[in-house]
Amino acid sequence: MQIIFSFMLLVVLITMEGCIFRAYPPYNPLSQSTRWEGDQGFFEYQIDSQTYVIGYSNYMPDHPFLTGDLRLRSVNRLIQGARQYALYRAAEFTKAQGEQFFAVLLKDDWYATGYVPTRLTSGVSRRYVKPRHLQVSPGAWVMIRLVDSSAVALAKEDNHVYSADTVLAKLAQENSGLSGYREPVTSPNYTGQDIAPIFPRWRVSSSGYDSVPVPAIYYEGDIFGGDWVLFKPGFKVTQAEPGRFTVAIWQERLISPLQILWLCISHAEHEGYKMFKLENWMVEEHLGGRYGDYGGMAWFRNSVDVVLLQEKDPASFAPVFVVEEIRSRLSAGRGPLPY
Repeated sequence: MQIIFSFMLLVVLITMEGCIFRAYPPYNPLSQSTRWEGDQGFFEYQIDSQTYVIGYSNYMPDHPFLTGDLRLRSVNRLIQGARQYALYRAAEFTKAQGEQFFAVLLKDDWYATGYVPTRLTSGVSRRYVKPRHLQVSPGAWVMIRLVDSSAVALAKEDNHVYSADTVLAKLAQENSGLSGYREPVTSPNYTGQDIAPIFPRWRVSSSGYDSVPVPAIYYEGDIFGGDWVLFKPGFKVTQAEPGRFTVAIWQERLISPLQILWLCISHAEHEGYKMFKLENWMVEEHLGGRYGDYGGMAWFRNSVDVVLLQEKDPASFAPVFVVEEIRSRLSAGRGPLPY
């Protein structure tokens, strides 16, 4: 009986492990999601005629036993899955537009989207008292530019350019959530750039507690009977040299690339330039505060170098944007990206 019981217990554990660690989120548009824990699915946002932001939000296996502790231990696996879904959708979207290649201009991923507080005092004052836990919503986005078939020769020389068919085939083999969605397609004769190497994170910087000073004001022993922190979101534009400056934004929530683009548009127009190029995009995700694992907050910071231009090289896949075109699209009344 003991042997039988041990065998049955082993079967149950293996089954539970499979349910927890081998379940995959649905691959579907964000608008069709009915996920109880939050919006889940892929999304697209057009920047200009050839440039799009494509991503996947809330890459969480739909399983009740996936507790917060398991999420933390599985962070790299979850983020990797979100990146694969986003990149797969980028390749699928490229083919839907009648193209075979796309260039990745910028990319970002995230794990936490902020803290869920136990108490919010004084209404809109945003004073957090001993947050309960991180709001977990693994996701990723890529900003892509469609590559015309006439530029295939150049595409082979650029390590930011991907073959859509190659990406679809490779990711369908690596991610069971995608292999069930579509049969792997046969790779064309193109033998250029394959999918990029897999890294633990796309983010340049992701810190632990107290490693970076939080831009906030700390208060102790107020009338509510506890310590609290008043976060101070903000941005800064620094002129490095004529025609070149650095934009930095920090806030409590994930930072959209659209926020960066708006600041760049404003400054380029003020300086009388028609376009700009983005370089050295730095994305940071911090968990900081003075109370260690039992307090503090999640906060985010992005910075990027901006080069002002009057014309662009048509043979380059650098992230160059025409002010007039993207300003008209960004001001068309669309909402922010769905994080």
